[in-house]
Amino acid sequence: MTPKDDSIIQSLKARIAQLETENQTLRETCSASSKATENTYDLRRIYGDLILDTLPDMITVHTQEGLIRGLITDESTNHSGIPSAQFTGKHLSEVLPPEAYEAIQQNIDRVTATGKDSVSHHELIAKIQIHYFENHVWPLRGKDQLCMCRDITKTVRAQQAQQQLLERMQRIEEVAKLGYWAYYSDIDKFYAPQVLALLLHTESYAELIDASTLFTRYVHPDDRAQLLEIFYHPAKNLEFRAITSTQQVKYFRLNIFKTTRHNRERIIEGYIQDVTSIVRQFQESHKLHRLNSAILENMPNYLYVKNPNREFRYIYWSKAFEQLLGIPADRILNHTDAEIFPLDAEHFLADDRRLLAGETLSAYEEEFTSLTGMRTVSTIKTLVPIAEEPLPLIMGISWDITERKKGERELIEARNRAEESDRLKTSFLANMSHEIRTPLNAIVGFAKILPEITDPNERDSIIHIIDTNSDQLLMLINDILDLAKIEAGTMQFSDQEVELSLLCQNLHDTLNDRIPKGVQFLYDNPAQSRTILADPGRLSQIIINLITNAAKFTTQGHIRFGYEARPHEIEFFVEDTGIGIPQNQIVSIFDRFTKLNSFVPGTGLGLSICKMILMRRNGSTWVDSEEGKGSTFRFTIPV
Repeated sequence: MTPKDDSIIQSLKARIAQLETENQTLRETCSASSKATENTYDLRRIYGDLILDTLPDMITVHTQEGLIRGLITDESTNHSGIPSAQFTGKHLSEVLPPEAYEAIQQNIDRVTATGKDSVSHHELIAKIQIHYFENHVWPLRGKDQLCMCRDITKTVRAQQAQQQLLERMQRIEEVAKLGYWAYYSDIDKFYAPQVLALLLHTESYAELIDASTLFTRYVHPDDRAQLLEIFYHPAKNLEFRAITSTQQVKYFRLNIFKTTRHNRERIIEGYIQDVTSIVRQFQESHKLHRLNSAILENMPNYLYVKNPNREFRYIYWSKAFEQLLGIPADRILNHTDAEIFPLDAEHFLADDRRLLAGETLSAYEEEFTSLTGMRTVSTIKTLVPIAEEPLPLIMGISWDITERKKGERELIEARNRAEESDRLKTSFLANMSHEIRTPLNAIVGFAKILPEITDPNERDSIIHIIDTNSDQLLMLINDILDLAKIEAGTMQFSDQEVELSLLCQNLHDTLNDRIPKGVQFLYDNPAQSRTILADPGRLSQIIINLITNAAKFTTQGHIRFGYEARPHEIEFFVEDTGIGIPQNQIVSIFDRFTKLNSFVPGTGLGLSICKMILMRRNGSTWVDSEEGKGSTFRFTIPV
């Protein structure tokens, strides 16, 4: 082996040793890396779910089309208001209000277009308060995306409060542009360079001015006395009016911060501030407030405002509402519906919550109980955003439609009555042919054969039949004519002195033959008679109708009638022991064309005509009856 070969071998051995060393180092490095990877994997496997459940953010996975795959974090982070088991598989538009969905969908579209994460913000009403959310979306594999939604309400509220404080400080800084002034008693002069420059419309005025000149020339006459008073009895501050050299009125706020004495000399120092713009703004605001108040108080509509941030308490109640419900505003303001309308508070609150949740409430009708009774109103509710409040105010405008609804119900009832009356009248006219033909046929038929009858008894019988049917036909025609007169308003009354006992006795004698055999017909003659001013024909008509009606349905027992004299009215009665009236038909017994038994002769107009005659004479009528035991009809006429 040559020296050269030996050198090459030595070099190879050295390279091999170097490679072994590097290989060992690499194995150790790989082993450590593998252990670290395994350790990280173990940490993810052990703590991954716990970490996700601990996060306060709501993390979901959805597709680029907005289809929700599910909630990754714990259910407690779900602020959608819908359990995750229910919104999995739904589209975002199904579980979010339109405004929030629009913001999140735009965010999703940006991530889809750029392939990079994107952030957006939206608002939701949760637990009747506005919450602010930050929505961060990342792209995942395929078309899936990861969405982390964080509630940043506290941060936003803090920023809003900080901004409001900053704006307030800026306003204070603008307002607090004060001017120095001093009064020297020994020379009776003022030093007020900023004020005098403003009053004289010059850039500066650094000279002293006589107090008398200042007061007489520049201070408003009505404010001089109170301005002088402050120098003897220093107050915290004072507002007064001043007049510029161009006769403009300015408003100033003056205060004293220091009073010193040196021997007999007194020096008073203070600040003075031009508050003209503030006063003008206040005056305009006050004028506008008075105008708005005058408009609101004189609106024919009923207006109220509730504050959802304070348990939905009323903060405004219009004067029109006070007059309608009889509840003064001080009884309403700062109270809830539960305290004022306990019977209706639940559905009032439900409507308010629906409005806050974004539902549009068009004009709707609602009923509630007030001190003046049950009221029906048509209501429109709307939201009034207020910068200082998290939730908007609820304003309601109502129209009282109680009388209109009452009128509608009365019209419906009148229509139903008219339809029923028309139906009964149609039925009545259909039956008139039978009611008229029956007695008329009897009269005509028996009148034709009467000349041929020679037997006196048979002739008397036929004549009796003709008389009876004639009376029946006459009564039918009289009822029809009376009904027509009453409906046309042409029924006449001829009042004269009527001796009631004599009238009733004559009626008893006249009607005695019409009473069925086996039925006692009694007249209760009172101890003392009574003479009244009345229409004897119409009074007799009513009594005859009631007695005749009783005779149709009484086959045994008695029919009794009479009257009782009272100081201001006479009450008549007709009592029978007939079949009586079912309770469900007593209400309609005085209606037109009402007949309890279709097989009994009559038009069904008698009782109705009696009632209408009595109504024209300011009287009344009613009936007490028990089925199977008889009836007692009563009526009164005023004296």
